[in-house]
Amino acid sequence: MRIRTTRPFGIVHGVRRAAAAVAAASLACTPGAVGMAAPAAQAVPVSTATSPADFPAPGTTGAASTTADPSAADPTTATTTADASTTTAVANSTATDAGSTQPGGSDRTGMPQFLSLTIDTVTPEVVRAGPSTGAPPTSGPDRAGSAPMVTVTGTVRNVGDRDVSDVEVRLQRAQQIDDADEVRSVLNLDQSNYGTVGLFHPVADSLARGQSAGFSLSLPLNDPATRSLAITEPGVYPLLVNVNGTPDYGGRARLDDARFLLPVLSLPAGTAPGGDARPQGPVAPSPVPVTMLYPLTAAPELAAGQPGPALDSPSAVRLVDDSLPRSLASGGRLHGVLTAARQALTPAADPHGALAAGLCLAVDPDLLVTVDAMTRGFEVAKDPADPDSDAASTDRIESEGQAAAAAWLKDLRQLASQTCTVALPYAQADLDAVRKLASPRVTGSALAAPADIVDGILGVKSVRSLVWPSVGQLAPETLATVTRALAPAGEEAGDGAGQPADPSGAADGPSAPPTVLVSDNSVDTTGSTGASGNASSPSTGSSASSATLPGTADAVRIELPTAGAAGPDGAGAPPTAGSESTDSTATGTAAGSSPALLFDMPTSAALAAVGARPSTPAFVPADLRFDVDHDSRTARLQDAMGAMAWPLLEARRSAKSTLGTAGSGSGSRDEPAAPPAPLLIAPPQDWTADHDEAAALLGFLQQAYRDGLAAPRPLTTAFAAASAPGVPSAELTDPYPGDGIAEGAASGPAGTGTTSGADFGFTWNTDRSVPESLLESLRGQLSRLATLDHMLAGNGPDGETPEHYITPLYRDVLRAVSTWGRGGDGALDARAAADGRSAALTTSLTDQFDAVTVVAPGSVYTLASSQSPLLVVAKNDLAMPVNASLRIRAPEGVQIGQADDYVIPARGSRQIQVPAQIEFSRQMDLRVQLLAPDSTPIGEQIHISLHSNAYGMVIPVVTGLSGALLLFLAGRRGWHRLRGQHDRADDRASERGPVLEQYRRDGTQQGPEDEG
Repeated sequence: MRIRTTRPFGIVHGVRRAAAAVAAASLACTPGAVGMAAPAAQAVPVSTATSPADFPAPGTTGAASTTADPSAADPTTATTTADASTTTAVANSTATDAGSTQPGGSDRTGMPQFLSLTIDTVTPEVVRAGPSTGAPPTSGPDRAGSAPMVTVTGTVRNVGDRDVSDVEVRLQRAQQIDDADEVRSVLNLDQSNYGTVGLFHPVADSLARGQSAGFSLSLPLNDPATRSLAITEPGVYPLLVNVNGTPDYGGRARLDDARFLLPVLSLPAGTAPGGDARPQGPVAPSPVPVTMLYPLTAAPELAAGQPGPALDSPSAVRLVDDSLPRSLASGGRLHGVLTAARQALTPAADPHGALAAGLCLAVDPDLLVTVDAMTRGFEVAKDPADPDSDAASTDRIESEGQAAAAAWLKDLRQLASQTCTVALPYAQADLDAVRKLASPRVTGSALAAPADIVDGILGVKSVRSLVWPSVGQLAPETLATVTRALAPAGEEAGDGAGQPADPSGAADGPSAPPTVLVSDNSVDTTGSTGASGNASSPSTGSSASSATLPGTADAVRIELPTAGAAGPDGAGAPPTAGSESTDSTATGTAAGSSPALLFDMPTSAALAAVGARPSTPAFVPADLRFDVDHDSRTARLQDAMGAMAWPLLEARRSAKSTLGTAGSGSGSRDEPAAPPAPLLIAPPQDWTADHDEAAALLGFLQQAYRDGLAAPRPLTTAFAAASAPGVPSAELTDPYPGDGIAEGAASGPAGTGTTSGADFGFTWNTDRSVPESLLESLRGQLSRLATLDHMLAGNGPDGETPEHYITPLYRDVLRAVSTWGRGGDGALDARAAADGRSAALTTSLTDQFDAVTVVAPGSVYTLASSQSPLLVVAKNDLAMPVNASLRIRAPEGVQIGQADDYVIPARGSRQIQVPAQIEFSRQMDLRVQLLAPDSTPIGEQIHISLHSNAYGMVIPVVTGLSGALLLFLAGRRGWHRLRGQHDRADDRASERGPVLEQYRRDGTQQGPEDEG
């Protein structure tokens, strides 16, 4: 601990110290000075500042008097004024600050930014009678066993604009949590609700700006002889560390606090009421069945615009940055989370296989595709939005990343062979955005393909037919889309009601309707018609937790929306012309119901805060929300373990209460106690826990198994419960209207967001949802992808199929609508990354269409005759052969024959002969372009300058006239000879007679009469 012993204002400081000493002396004999922790109402008040404006700025004058706050100080503390001439000692004051928060209110906002308090360690993390559990051993108190003392260490830092003197801290405790919502709400209460308090301990005489000091606080669990936490029974207890200080130019005030949950599974020996030396822990008739999903996910890392062959070529895979290689390497997040699970499932750590039985790896197939491609080489793109940008990675990054990817994938394959595995929607895509895109190809890639990808890369048989939306809730129309996308062929939604599910179905498709996994507060059984398949078994509660069927408290059947119900966003409207949509809700078909599993909302919300990037999930109601960034990682981990512990301890306490009632004679001894409701733990998919945090949570679950608080329940067992007859019916509800996920229409009860039958619709705003501008851009790219898909003509030269080539481009659409990071501080970065992916996909498709084009001739093209064919050269720079046809625009007088579809070879060219007939001889301009099979122009339109030697009708006319004249002259001469008439042509022949005779004598040449 660093303590500053001198400060500038020595006189004022001395007066304050004297006043504190006088107050301490006056209270030395009061009952609250020693012994049990005093209730907050008996503490000496100190002011609670709400903002830096409450204090004069440095350099100003004036006294800052304080007003009492009955819960902020210890009886040994006195209030003073900034004026050195006035000192007032206050003892056992009950005055209240006019601006203080009353008990039950919240004070997690408006805290003055003078001091920041951070919890560093809590020892023990989990209180129990035997050896402690949690994170790996660290320096500090002995972690080999649960000592009767609770020790909290932390750091106080001056983050304000002035020095703060008399910095002190103390530990406080609130009442034991006795309701599920209190797991979160108690962390948002005013510190006056933390009524069991310890003594203030000095941290520093003064902290200058930017200076920090450590502290360590310890209190016994329960010690009647001194102040203690007064914990007398197992449970989950909220603890708070409160820091007080006196900022310069101001009075003493509570400047910050930090809260966390302390799970007490059982009391160590000697801490029970009455001094019982035996460990104290209740005994339950049966443990709570627990299933835990373990996410292995990351933000989409593959650069957009890479077709299939790139994923199989060494050094051709492009990543958007180097965060994934670092995460896979030793010390990285993904490496740590996977290592923690492998260590927890070793025979030494899990000798009976309990953890392996109840644990299921939830794997993002996009992560597997990326890591698998990295094992063949990769590079990091300098500009992810430009598919042709240079590489920014070094050879060292690429080689080390390739080795890390291979090692991580090998370890994952080994772990997957030991436990259950389930595939998440591809790239954690926003399923509502997938529905709005209305593309069967995209829907299939998001929902149907992931299981095959996981099975193919890991070599396992994953759990089928489970859909876990990344936001933990679904709009009704989206649920209908999910059900149809995964329903067996020829089976309508709801036809499988009451049919047992086969979660390990064959790879060729599921054998039962899919089961969705949503938050337990996103469904409502109020007003439902009763249990599915059993009309005489009505639902009796207002939430899914009210189900009374043994073993099905986390399972319901959700009623799908009635035909034709359209929400305000247009969901359910008829598809437009040319749309690929086959959504039955859009065309007005009947729906049915879908089985659903429900995970525990408070536990999932607490787990969402664990890790480097804490967040609050969309399904957390508004009254249970607070800024989790204010809490340290240690405090957030404690909250998560407390949230996991509360359902287990509450089930045991309820069992004890039931047994006590039966033993007192007020209940029937013959009536067996109802089994505890099962617990499904689902951390958020964008979980950022590291190795130590994941190990602590898995270690806690292992300890709960060993202590008999919990029993493993395989995911397949949960599947069977969801599909069993008698499961309660429920309707979807929006637990947090207005968060951008789902908001109930006005037809539902005010503020409930329930489906309210056929008239219900879900709306989306821009806080968390995919922007409509991005969806519109992606719809345009999907249209172009369909054109490219129709162009592909068979396998490539290296054996690539058209499916293999184009599928990665469809997956780029899913990566663009990924929910990773959209709900936390990185929302702007996530949106920018999505826009960048859309732009890169647009650029890539433009480049691919431009790669198939007509080659322009280098000079004027000349035809030998009027019917000579037109020769055109088409080239294809793609890795796949393509179908294309020609469109030639020519002037009048030029007739172009029918141009059929042609196959242009991959990375090659083809000469195409087009029949043509030209009626005149002159130079003309032709416009030539290739067309896709759907008549979409592709490539560049070129201009061909054409010269033809054709003369039209002139040559036939001249030839005809010349022939006619020749016939006339020959006929005239013959006529004269027949008539014996003289012909002038004979005169010319007689004149040439001597000459002809001379030619005959010479015998060397033909005479003129021989010509002709």
